Amino acid sequence: MAEIPTRNDLRAGLAVEIETEENQGTGRLTSRTIAKILTASKHHPHGIKVKLRDGRVGRVKKVGPSPEEQAHSFVDSDVKPIPKTEDKHNEFEFYQYDMLIENLVSGSAAEHRKAVEGIALSMRERFAAAVCAFGNDSSGGFVYLGIQADGTVAGIERDKKMGNFTDYDDSFANHIRDTLETFLRDRCSF
Repeated sequence: MAEIPTRNDLRAGLAVEIETEENQGTGRLTSRTIAKILTASKHHPHGIKVKLRDGRVGRVKKVGPSPEEQAHSFVDSDVKPIPKTEDKHNEFEFYQYDMLIENLVSGSAAEHRKAVEGIALSMRERFAAAVCAFGNDSSGGFVYLGIQADGTVAGIERDKKMGNFTDYDDSFANHIRDTLETFLRDRCSF
């Protein structure tokens, strides 16, 4: 077995694998991020005790991959085939577009804009909820934008057009990031 990390190897915000009290002796480890280091000494024979961001407490058995290593551990979507159906690791979503918009009947232009924005907001909440669900599951998953529920690739052009996003790399991606920050800040516990 690898050497147990010392206190000097640890810091708040680091991904680690801990053995919680209820899992002592089972070999079952919990992977999460350190909120606070509880052991004052540099070494402990069973591991340094830490409190995780989700509130669990346990002794560190392994240091997880760095954020840089985690970022590079994901499969490149350009070479990963798109699944044919959704499952517990794959979700198909649109960011803000829904077919309901095309069939929307409303009175004035202002009422129509308000109804479209309501639908778009609902879609962004669904997208954020899917990201949140995978973020709270240790096995993770992928959210594919622009794919219909039946697996048909529709693309993201309608999503981009709704927000008048002319450049995916900047304005559209920033809008997605801002949406995730807004919705996930209060609704997810990573």
